[in-house]
Amino acid sequence: MKTTMLVCILSLFGCSDGPSDAEMRAKGQIFRGDMQALIDIGGKVADYQNGTRHPNYYFLTLDAKSFNQELQKKYINKLTAMGWRKINQNDAAATIFCKDGAQALIATSGGTTWNGTNMSSINMVYNVGTIEECKQANRTEN
Repeated sequence: MKTTMLVCILSLFGCSDGPSDAEMRAKGQIFRGDMQALIDIGGKVADYQNGTRHPNYYFLTLDAKSFNQELQKKYINKLTAMGWRKINQNDAAATIFCKDGAQALIATSGGTTWNGTNMSSINMVYNVGTIEECKQANRTEN
């Protein structure tokens, strides 16, 4: 909520009007490669939105039956190896990462269903809100 309020205030004063189209396309290329690397690790993909609707938003839905702690650790290790930095600690519902103002989120199955099947998901997003949240995470860490 605080970040959203800050983003709105900054937008009103023209301090931040969000990423340019070129920045979003560049992030989309990174997301595409990073998502594919996660898909290659395993897990049954139920749905994959690869930036076709929004170039700065990628969404991978996994059948929860194929998602377990071992696979989650592999995803976390892979994201870390690709330069994503974990910004939350010990959250059972989701693990959040930042990379150059973008965020990735690994959500464990928490009652989310898609076509009657329990799901887990991985999201990658880049917008003015994620830029601010990642900046804030950097400040609190340093």
